[in-house]
Amino acid sequence: MYKKLHKTLNLAIAAGVIALASGCATTTFTQEDLDALSSRVGELELKTNTADFNAAKAKEIALEAQETANNAQETADSAVACCDANTQKLNRMFQKSQTK
Repeated sequence: MYKKLHKTLNLAIAAGVIALASGCATTTFTQEDLDALSSRVGELELKTNTADFNAAKAKEIALEAQETANNAQETADSAVACCDANTQKLNRMFQKSQTK
């Protein structure tokens, strides 16, 4: 995901520079303009990296939650099986007591 965002960001910057340069033959970029653009690119890269990190962390948390849910499902299935077995035992005991 990061690579795709990074590539898109670079293409957008390149397109912006080309559009500005071709818009007017007398357009010149000062070092200040280039520094501001470079600073903005750095900010965008930082935001992209942060978003990538947050997405990875969210995925990790989701996987942990899924594992917890799977464990809970196994415990519930086991409890139901135990309950069913106990019900059958009680029914057999009751039927035996009624036949005596």
